[in-house]
Amino acid sequence: MTLEIVRGFADRDFRSELLERIYEKYRIDPQARFFYIVPNHIKFSAEVDVLKKFGSLLGKNDQEAQAFSRLQVYSLSRLAWALTKERDQKTIISNQSVSILVGQVLRELPIEKLNIFARSARMPGFVANVAEQLLEIWRSGLTASEILPLHQFDDRLSEKIKVLALIETKILPSLKDYSLPDDALRNFATQISKIDLKNCNFYFEGFSGFTASELSLVKALISADRKTQLGKKSEIVFSLTGEQQSDQYGEGNLFYRANQLFKNEFSSARVWIVSNIRPLSESQLNFEQSWRELETQGFTSQKRSFPQTKIVVSSDQEHEIDFVARSIRQRLVDNPKLRAKDILVLAQRLDGYKNIIPKIFDRYDLPYFLDKDTRMSDHPLASLAENLLGSSNEFAYERIMKIFRTGLLSWQLEDNFQTALDYLENYLLANNPKEKNWRQEEFQLIQISDEQDLNDDHKIDRQINALINRMRLFIIKILDDFQEKFAKVENYHQAVKTLYNWLTDQQVDQVLLNQANDGDDRGQQTWKLLLSTLDEVDQLIGDKKYSQKDFLQILKDGFAAASFSGIPASLDQITVSESGIVQRNDFKALYFIDASDASLPAQTNSSSLIDDFDRLQLIDDFSKAQKPYYLQDTSRQEMTAENFRFYSSVLSATDSVTFSYSKLRLDGKQNELSPYLRRLSLKNVSDLKIEKIPDLPQSQADLVDYLGTANSSAAILSQTAQNFGEDFIDGLTDLLIKRNPYFQRILQALHYNNQPVTLRPELIKKLFGEDLRLSISQIEKYYSNPYEYFLQYGLRLKKRNQFTVDAALSGTYYHSIFEQVINRLIGKRTDFHDLSDQELKKLSQESAQNLIELPDFQILQSDDHFRAVARSLTDDVLLTLKLMHRANRLNNSRPIKTEAVFGKLSSDQQREQSLSGLDFTLANGRKIYLRGKVDRIDQQDLEHIFGTIIDYKSNGKVFDFRDAYVGTELQLLTYWLALSKNSSRIGINQPGGAVFVQIRNKPADISQALAHQIQLDQLIGDRAKQQVPDFQFHGILLDDQNYLANLQTVLAGQKAKYYNFGLTKKGQKTARSDLVSKEDLTVLLKHDEKKLVEAGNKIIHGEFPLYPIKKNEQRSALTYSDYTEIMNFDRNFGNQYNNLTRYPKNKSELISKMREEEGEN
Repeated sequence: MTLEIVRGFADRDFRSELLERIYEKYRIDPQARFFYIVPNHIKFSAEVDVLKKFGSLLGKNDQEAQAFSRLQVYSLSRLAWALTKERDQKTIISNQSVSILVGQVLRELPIEKLNIFARSARMPGFVANVAEQLLEIWRSGLTASEILPLHQFDDRLSEKIKVLALIETKILPSLKDYSLPDDALRNFATQISKIDLKNCNFYFEGFSGFTASELSLVKALISADRKTQLGKKSEIVFSLTGEQQSDQYGEGNLFYRANQLFKNEFSSARVWIVSNIRPLSESQLNFEQSWRELETQGFTSQKRSFPQTKIVVSSDQEHEIDFVARSIRQRLVDNPKLRAKDILVLAQRLDGYKNIIPKIFDRYDLPYFLDKDTRMSDHPLASLAENLLGSSNEFAYERIMKIFRTGLLSWQLEDNFQTALDYLENYLLANNPKEKNWRQEEFQLIQISDEQDLNDDHKIDRQINALINRMRLFIIKILDDFQEKFAKVENYHQAVKTLYNWLTDQQVDQVLLNQANDGDDRGQQTWKLLLSTLDEVDQLIGDKKYSQKDFLQILKDGFAAASFSGIPASLDQITVSESGIVQRNDFKALYFIDASDASLPAQTNSSSLIDDFDRLQLIDDFSKAQKPYYLQDTSRQEMTAENFRFYSSVLSATDSVTFSYSKLRLDGKQNELSPYLRRLSLKNVSDLKIEKIPDLPQSQADLVDYLGTANSSAAILSQTAQNFGEDFIDGLTDLLIKRNPYFQRILQALHYNNQPVTLRPELIKKLFGEDLRLSISQIEKYYSNPYEYFLQYGLRLKKRNQFTVDAALSGTYYHSIFEQVINRLIGKRTDFHDLSDQELKKLSQESAQNLIELPDFQILQSDDHFRAVARSLTDDVLLTLKLMHRANRLNNSRPIKTEAVFGKLSSDQQREQSLSGLDFTLANGRKIYLRGKVDRIDQQDLEHIFGTIIDYKSNGKVFDFRDAYVGTELQLLTYWLALSKNSSRIGINQPGGAVFVQIRNKPADISQALAHQIQLDQLIGDRAKQQVPDFQFHGILLDDQNYLANLQTVLAGQKAKYYNFGLTKKGQKTARSDLVSKEDLTVLLKHDEKKLVEAGNKIIHGEFPLYPIKKNEQRSALTYSDYTEIMNFDRNFGNQYNNLTRYPKNKSELISKMREEEGEN
């Protein structure tokens, strides 16, 4: 018998050495049997390679994988099955099984018995954490009850173990018919003495450590060997990387774990040093020596060269992977002997790359296997089950969409299901119907009256409404059927049966099968998981009282814990994997991506119930009890092993290594080079340098380095041509057009100018009519961005309605309350300033109550949230009324008209009530008719000489003379023109002012209050009282002493309290005010007329350029636009802002500019 440990560094060829030894025994002992054991993850590739190399030793064809009955390649679990020839008849216990039982126990246990976990026991994820912790303990070969007496302290850890032991004792009886995944190894270990192992030889390669169950098997084999059960000539050989000579740095030593394994388990074995050297390149040999020296002695014995190793940095992750894909493709083209299977792409974590790699590798036509599991929790079947069981609101919008957007429920034989669902979604977003509406009303996305003619448009509208209602009835039927069936469920056995039958009745299983037949088997995998979970629920808690909340959580936990299994589609694929996964070590080229300080070395944190501090205590407890410790390592211990993982990962390749990282992280932060690579790059260690990879070729000589497939080259070259001109890629254009027919169109796109063309006159007439009938806000929109005006008022595009209180609805609500309150005052001939605050409050609340009964405001009484919004909006109006009331007390003004309409309206009655509109003749003789609505007109003095225009705004707007100059602030001036035209009808001689009133919906700011010398105890504490916020009218005030005196009497050195004007101490008008002289007002009004006519002329001539206003760096006409996705504003495509910073801001300068332009005309 022989127990040997084969040791050597990672530059040694363990496999060839072991196979040569096997070959020698094979030749001289025809009875010998050989078992070659490797980690499960590389079992397939190792088996092919081992048998191929062994066949070569025997003189067989080197290109064929020989299968010999006497030499078998196994993982440990397959070895156990092969030698026992039996499978465990018990069901393998899963996290889900334990979670189901733990959840049931926690629901039954009194909360006080959970001690330290009493508060967290009801939190999401706690059940799964307990289950995972128990499984970890059981995998170590112990139970929580066995660990408890080892910890002799009454502390936090003791409390945790007591609760785990309590839960454990209650669930273990239910698991008597289950086995742990590693039980097969333990069972094999106990049965070894009964198994015929005569002439068996065991060779272990690729293990750096063993789990508790694996070690129990290893120990059993060693024991059997010592008892000569294997035979006197048999041997057990373990390959173990490293050497014992240097244990410097303790746990941080490169070979610490391997050395500890040797000392603890194999100290009596004979050590055999590997002599065969792997065929490594100069770079890889030098890396192995340099890294080993750095991590075992702290310095290198000499500076070494790394000619086949590169470190590159890219701007971001997409360009990093583009470089990797481009480099791989060029290697495959340049070296016909290199295969895709010879290339490994490795990252510490692939999470940030799992969507980028497939997209870019597909672009380069690279075959790859993404060795990364994807969770099942996002699959449509998981979403369907969770939303069917999860919502108390049966017809909630989100629930409906998540259920029926899965693609698993549909009506048969017709293909208009998705169309109907799209229309229904638009209706639901706009109306948010309650269950009563779903059941009792027909939905109308497009309102149609019975009197409307059935022209083609109305027929289509009726068809759309009919389709929506068909979908409505279909959904009601589906959901009611589900609810009715689950209403009868009393225990989990019935729940399992009901859910399975319902899903199969709806043919969900058939839909998933059809998907699998089309090449997507993820649905089938998810379906099998669901059935497995349902089986476990039925077996473990089938007779327990049913709780839909708990049933849902069981399913959610099951989906969250499961992943889709990936199987390589072919043998010749690039392997894309993570460094924590064991890899074979015969790759030719390695690309180590994300080699940044954020990822390499990995930063680990413990999230288990037994945390790192607890584990340190348990390690000490186990040591004192002289028991082996097989629980997971602490985070710190995991991190100390990172250097060996890096060492092994880099040496997975024999020829070349390319390290890459991106300068910019996904979160926008900057990456730096990994500290591992910084150490390797030190001047006294190596000649490694960081190479920056530009996103695009910087010279024509660089072009060849950026070429790949026709598709990938088209993407790169089009960007290059855009940056440097088409001459830069001259010579490649014709070739690429032949390979990629779309490249010609891509090149044409470089000359694309993202500007609308001028519309033909016939189209203008169809869109806008013979004459223009516009509002002031429409013209302001034109000047704000002409193209957006065209989209909104020409094509009449609008975003889909949503059931929410947006700015438009709240504005309408504000105005309606103001209108009702002020009209009641006008009707009763009551002066505003004679009212008390209580009377104002009563009027406001009565008006609000009247409004919310109207259909337009039904949303405000749809639920508690919107009722609270309605109260808040009403309070805003009341506060504003109170503030205007205070201002009104300083003069004799009184409201005489609200919502005063000017311009032609549809009905005769409205036309009689409206004021005369404004109209102007355009360049070609056509007319522009302007309509509008003035929020309020006040008679400012008792002699009826002056009127004041009042416009309510919720955004604190002030009159901006620069905006008036460019045309985006025409409202007050146009109102002034309209009132001047209708002054006799209104009952005034002339307008004297036009002002904005901010609807106060913001609380008073404490800092501003303190600045106004308000005592702190009046702001906070028992004596605090509501503070009145600052309030002023802002706009245009005629600099006329008679008018100003009827606003507020102001003495020298005073400022008006509620208006923006005042007097200096010398009695002069203050410089910064809203005052405008009669002469300047004339200029402003003429400029306003000019801008109105100018906009009309441009519209009728079809001029709608994409030319949005830009006020400053933070705000432009695009900032809050609903049309940005249509406009695609991009400076690269020739788009420019109409930048207002090029115009003066000063009022006098702007008026002078207007006067000059008027003189020119």
